[in-house]
Amino acid sequence: MVQEAFRTIQCLDHVGRRTPTQIQERDVAMKCHEKEIGGAIGSGTRRCRKEDSGNASGGEKCGLFRATAGGYTVVELLVTVGIIVILGGLLLGGVHIAARRSKDVECRSNLRQHGVALLDFVATHSVYPLAGNADKQHPEHTVNWRKSILNSKDLDGKLTSCPTAIEPVGRQEAFISYGYNDRGVIGSGTDAPLGLGGKGVMGSSSRWPPVGEHEVVRPSEMVGILDAATAWRGLIDDGRSSYSGRYFYAPGSEAGRDRMMSRHQGRVNVVFVDGHVSAPRIKMVFVEADPSGLAIWNRDGEPHGERLD
Repeated sequence: MVQEAFRTIQCLDHVGRRTPTQIQERDVAMKCHEKEIGGAIGSGTRRCRKEDSGNASGGEKCGLFRATAGGYTVVELLVTVGIIVILGGLLLGGVHIAARRSKDVECRSNLRQHGVALLDFVATHSVYPLAGNADKQHPEHTVNWRKSILNSKDLDGKLTSCPTAIEPVGRQEAFISYGYNDRGVIGSGTDAPLGLGGKGVMGSSSRWPPVGEHEVVRPSEMVGILDAATAWRGLIDDGRSSYSGRYFYAPGSEAGRDRMMSRHQGRVNVVFVDGHVSAPRIKMVFVEADPSGLAIWNRDGEPHGERLD
């Protein structure tokens, strides 16, 4: 309407003739135009509609399309809330992952200290600590391997707990975080242990002499100390003993395997005999019968897969 009024005014101006009614219509059109410009700049776009073209006063009404130009629609608010929720979820997930990684780093640090203490013991005595020395036949060893190496570093009790360990519900025994590779792969009661805890025959009453430093064929590829667990035929018993290995008599379970799988996201923290720390797949170390996974338990570097039959 405003454009039509302006065209009328321009046409009348061109011919130089204006009637009083036309002048009045021109004034109304000019007022509406001024209101449209002011509304667009200030409080929103307005429209002007002439109610009665025959009204001498040029009555008109202006309607407001939007109350305020700075307001938000419901869609805008929902989108904003959705973005905030998504960002919050990502942030919480990142915090959880960071916490898990921090605990995993702490566990590896504990094992690295175990490795340093183990190397110190071997450098001092040229043998690996016995799994146990209750009769005190070997004075350089104490009642068990942990006290033998950690007492020498004054660390006993400070590095024995893994922060990611999941303790079984209802178990009465104390949960053990880290285990010593004392026997390696053992398939029967008459197999000679191939770990680090001593040389002898299972079930023999004879005293077990310690394993000499030179008897470990590949120190960088042999498990020394790791997350405490024993396994047999794919089942795992976790945290029951301070020794780890592939034992034929290990009372493993699927629940124990699941706890171990979630402890380090499917991996197991290990300090090898030479002192370096790694995290191989738990299936390779405890479950699968792959020769490379069996050989890391034995000081002669051989898998001895026949012991699993």
